[in-house]
Order: sequence, then C-alpha cells, then structure tokens
Amino acid sequence: MGKTVLNWIDRVLTFGMALCGFGACTSFGGEEYGCPTADYIFHGKVTDEAGTPLPDVKVSWIHTNIDGRSEENLNDTIYVGQDSLSSTDAKGEYSVRPPVDYWSSAYGFRFTYRDGASVDTFPNMSDLAPLKGGDGNWRQGYSENTLDIVIKKK
Repeated sequence: MGKTVLNWIDRVLTFGMALCGFGACTSFGGEEYGCPTADYIFHGKVTDEAGTPLPDVKVSWIHTNIDGRSEENLNDTIYVGQDSLSSTDAKGEYSVRPPVDYWSSAYGFRFTYRDGASVDTFPNMSDLAPLKGGDGNWRQGYSENTLDIVIKKK
C-alpha cells in the first residue's frame, strides 16, 4: 500500500474513533474510575452498667468474615486524628475514624475493657448520619456519628 492510502485510512479511523467518544477521554480534574468515598467518624462514651465512665477501653475495628463470625482486623488501624490507635480517655470518651471509605453491616467495632470484658457492635448503615461536605469530585464528604457503649465488667 502506498503512503497516501495509509494516510487516508489513518484519518478515517481517527474520525471514527472521535465519533465513538475516544476524543472525550481526557481528565476533568477528578477521579474517573472507582466508587465515591467518604470518611465515617464515630464519637461516643463507654460506661459500665452503673453509668461510670471507663477509661483505657481499647477500640478495635472488626469485620464479619464469610462464616458470620466477628474478627478483629489487626492489619488496619483505627485513627484518632490522623495516626494514633484508639482507646477511651479518662472520661470514657473516644473518637475514631475506621480505615474504610464506605460502610456496610459487615464492619463494626470491638470495645475491650482492661478486665477482658468486651462488646462488639455493628452500626447499621441506615442509622448513620447523612454525608456532609464533599467536593463533588468523587469525594463525598464525611458522616459523623455518636455511638455510646455500655460494657458489663467481669
């Protein structure tokens, strides 16, 4: 084939691809693939049955495995601020952000007191606060939630 024929085929294919939308595959400043993401933040207070605040309660992120059992996810960190593991303060209060950007009923928390007593809880998606903020660029903001826990001490 001559150079003219190849040049003509190239132009026809380029025009055809433009009609199919290939020319529109440019970045518009945001993510184009994946799912919208959000931060899920939980605050609350851990007390005993009498209402006394419990300090130093470890808060762990857990998930439900395929068998329906709760397992602590030791490979992921629950964050307070940006980089510290979570436990309750002297007033029994905590604030955590799990390392997930979506929420489902398979995710939850384990609150473990120093005597070994613990409570697992799986916040229901329909009970979570609506998302706030977001930049419209797949970043859909955050959901801030209150989750108070009562632990029966051993």
